[in-house]
Amino acid sequence: MNRNHFLFRVHPLLAAVLVVGALLAALLALYGLTRWVSAGEVMGRVVVGDVSLGGLQEAEAERELADLEERLLTRRATFSIGGSPVTLDPPAAGLNLDVEGMTRNAMSVGREGNAVYQFLFWLTHIFSTVEIPVEGEVDDSALDAVFDQWDEVVIAEPASLGGVDVVDGTPTPVYPRTGIGLDRPKAKAIVETALLSVVPGNHDLPTAVVVPSLTDEDIDRAVAEATQLITAPITLSYDGSSITFTPDQLAAAYHAETTEEGGARLIHTFDPEVIDDYLSPVRSKFEAEPVDARFRIEGDSISIVPGKNGTRIDEVETAQALLHAGFLSTRAGMQQGLGCLDL
Repeated sequence: MNRNHFLFRVHPLLAAVLVVGALLAALLALYGLTRWVSAGEVMGRVVVGDVSLGGLQEAEAERELADLEERLLTRRATFSIGGSPVTLDPPAAGLNLDVEGMTRNAMSVGREGNAVYQFLFWLTHIFSTVEIPVEGEVDDSALDAVFDQWDEVVIAEPASLGGVDVVDGTPTPVYPRTGIGLDRPKAKAIVETALLSVVPGNHDLPTAVVVPSLTDEDIDRAVAEATQLITAPITLSYDGSSITFTPDQLAAAYHAETTEEGGARLIHTFDPEVIDDYLSPVRSKFEAEPVDARFRIEGDSISIVPGKNGTRIDEVETAQALLHAGFLSTRAGMQQGLGCLDL
């Protein structure tokens, strides 16, 4: 019997297709098994910082990342400013890690996109590690407070916005001064990166010349305004009575504050606590306790005697009234309202 009758040759191309098909089927089966085994777990090799999360349930991954946050928050970072070392406690910079966000990112590895994309991602990452960055941020205001201290103590060449001092009752200019300070945007980026790194290293923080926003002309203008406020008496009145604040009293209560919030400017104020000291001797002249309404019975007649509001001098309102009156060009000889409140 001729056995060659039952044999046939397989075309090489068909054989290749069969092999590739079998391999693809095996890979699909392996991928399906991996997805089934990894249900509810972090898939593949996933690392955040120095923490390996692969194969962990979501709650376990979150606990591991919370431990990472605790380690980073309790580890001091070291920097250098002009050759001088400084250390930073992460909580002092308001460091906060996004543990929930990092957990979501870890759980989403291999699960994003459509089924084909997920399979191709798995196929190309079978033997590789997916690194997820440590996510978090510092608090800008807290870090600015740290930078302010380093500017003052470490660099010790602070800029000055300038201001107005009162010397022997006379407003005196304090002109702006150029200084050296940390380059805030660059320094913040360096500090934030270091605090979020498992190995923070030792980084140099850059400095920059700080030029005040106010000019000598701004200060001269403020001195002229302060002179108008305190070099002539101001009289405030209420209900037919009045009190006059002398230039010496106004000078003692005057305060100038420079600020950069909302644009650099100088703010004139009168200190309410100082004003309150001058009000104490005359409060009885203006203030009165409130009187409740009552019934009055006269024979068979009953009538209501109305109550009266009380009055109290408010030192904050009075300080504002002085400021307003001091800027009036026609204040000479005029009486402005005293800051009294009804009780």
